[in-house]
Amino acid sequence: MLNDFNGQVDKWYLGGEFHFETYFPNECQAVELLPNVNSIFINSRSLGTKRIGSYSDNGGITFKKPKLLHTLVQPI
Repeated sequence: MLNDFNGQVDKWYLGGEFHFETYFPNECQAVELLPNVNSIFINSRSLGTKRIGSYSDNGGITFKKPKLLHTLVQPI
């Protein structure tokens, strides 16, 4: 779920789908990287020891293929 309406919390919408193949993500966090260019990064927990990341450059309408974040380790 995304909000791109200048802080009007009643204006939420569903963003694009991103498929994690066999990673089984949960505990996803979204962050807006650059406010004026609609870049969003999704950071998710995986079943293993690495986090998963996916990037959107169009405000969350679509996401690029997710990747394991080898430098960001998580506890099991």
